[in-house]
Amino acid sequence: GEERERYGVSVAHVGSSMDAQARHFEASYLKAYRAWRGGTPEAESEGRVIMDEILAAQRAEPCRYMVDTLMRERLGGFMAAMAERRPELDITNWLAEIAARDKRLDMMRRLARFDPHVWGDPGWQALEAHGVSYRGRAAHGDELTKIYAAAQVQIDIGRIYQSDIITMRVFDVLACGGFLLAEHSEALASSFELGVELVSWRTPEELEEKVAYYLEN
Repeated sequence: GEERERYGVSVAHVGSSMDAQARHFEASYLKAYRAWRGGTPEAESEGRVIMDEILAAQRAEPCRYMVDTLMRERLGGFMAAMAERRPELDITNWLAEIAARDKRLDMMRRLARFDPHVWGDPGWQALEAHGVSYRGRAAHGDELTKIYAAAQVQIDIGRIYQSDIITMRVFDVLACGGFLLAEHSEALASSFELGVELVSWRTPEELEEKVAYYLEN
């Protein structure tokens, strides 16, 4: 009973906020763009403006990955120069990781009225002002199992650039007997009976609607 009170929250998500990765790749992008454009502060400001515009466009379409296309449109010369200089790097990952962070934070922020609780890295603390409870990292051992088993609704949010995969979280939650709202993918639909073994969501609005419905039912 004591553990159920601790872990039996209405809505739960366990995972990385991706904030540390996003900050690292933002710094890498700005440093490289500044060097490519002459090394001036104005060059860095220009690079930031373009980055912000790309990410704003992606945030407007949170479930349709567009960063790679937008970067080719807005940063074609920079990408060509980087490919010649550092062919081993896929610099679309730099802004893609930032967009993935933004999506995860935004999805959980949208659920604030349902009293969501998140376990993971400190990047989630940014949502506490919006009504999301940050519970720290899930401890090694069986704490993760207890969270997955006790919370009423578990939320799965994939990386924005990996819409064709099933996250390990899906298998973990189901193995613990938890109820899962997972981001939709064709792989998910081909591997599970949706609506029976788990429920999927495709848009932020659908996620909110289904959280409300299943908490009530």
